[in-house]
Amino acid sequence: MAVGSDQVADRCSAAARPDPAPEAHAGVPDSSAPCSPCSSRAPASGCEDPDAGHSHIEQLRARLAHEYESFLAAVADWARVKEQWLGEKKRAVLEQWEQVDLQSKLREIERRLSQQLRRMRSLQAQLA
Repeated sequence: MAVGSDQVADRCSAAARPDPAPEAHAGVPDSSAPCSPCSSRAPASGCEDPDAGHSHIEQLRARLAHEYESFLAAVADWARVKEQWLGEKKRAVLEQWEQVDLQSKLREIERRLSQQLRRMRSLQAQLA
């Protein structure tokens, strides 16, 4: 599908766009606001301070760096908690395995005692 030049809006021209609702995207820069690096694309677009674009980009970079650090911290916390959870599960499985092992040993002892009881009754019957 071809897009005509009349269908492409310049990001720097805010006059043709309606104002978005204030609650539209919290924390996301308003795309209808004039963009800072306009001076390189459209010199007569109303951007007075070329340093404003640079400071805006630096602010975005700082925010991105902060968000990345927060993300790394959250991943590190997740990994630490996941390791604790796995350690607890491992201990629980080992405890259950030990309990099963003890139960198995107990059943084996009970089986041997039952056999011994039969042998004793057989000996008693022979003596009587």
